[in-house]
Amino acid sequence: MKRQAQTQSCPVCGSVMVYERRDDLIEYRGHERTIKTLGFWCNNCGEGILTGKPLLASEKAYLAFKAEVDELERRAATAGETLARSRRARRRSPMSERLAAMVIEASANPIILAPEEIAHVRKKLRLSQKRASELLGGEHRAFHEYESGKVPISVPMSNLLRLLDNDPTRLEELTGPALVKAPRTSLASKTPAHSSEKPRTVVAVSQSDVRSPRRSPLPVGRSRATTRRTGTDS
Repeated sequence: MKRQAQTQSCPVCGSVMVYERRDDLIEYRGHERTIKTLGFWCNNCGEGILTGKPLLASEKAYLAFKAEVDELERRAATAGETLARSRRARRRSPMSERLAAMVIEASANPIILAPEEIAHVRKKLRLSQKRASELLGGEHRAFHEYESGKVPISVPMSNLLRLLDNDPTRLEELTGPALVKAPRTSLASKTPAHSSEKPRTVVAVSQSDVRSPRRSPLPVGRSRATTRRTGTDS
């Protein structure tokens, strides 16, 4: 038996809204992208209502799209400046036009990782979210925010993850012996078990050899000389 669709009244036009997955258009700075979104949709006016996990998924997709557009515009601006400089220096460098064209072509490829790609790289490196934040930088919950889509990842962090994704062995440079704290050594462990130094001789001085400081204080230098002579005689 086919399950009956969930419905509710549209708050805009009063028509029936059906709970289903539809194409939703997101826009940012003149750029558009269509994503599949689950929610209540009105067949009359096109109004949509998102709640719960579908709403979070939609916001996550929007943040990823926004980061991608920002990066594309930044690289396009950089490419435009490079092209202008190359045209001015065309006589000095015949390869300038070709290099500028390569920069423009490269700017068409987004380098910002999506939240699910960030999680994929982190798991590939066998790092927890906390450990990844400690090694690669960011706040304590940085990778949790990146992977949940609440905070867009920066361009340098995205580039670093892309490099580690291509060559995971580079992670050893961040977790090598140079960054491992040396264990603390106790005072007993600092003394060698078999020392070449001869043991010091302890000389016992009788009570009669000690003069009372009230009668005549004995100079410190004389007391040391007496102790050394006694040790030598023994």
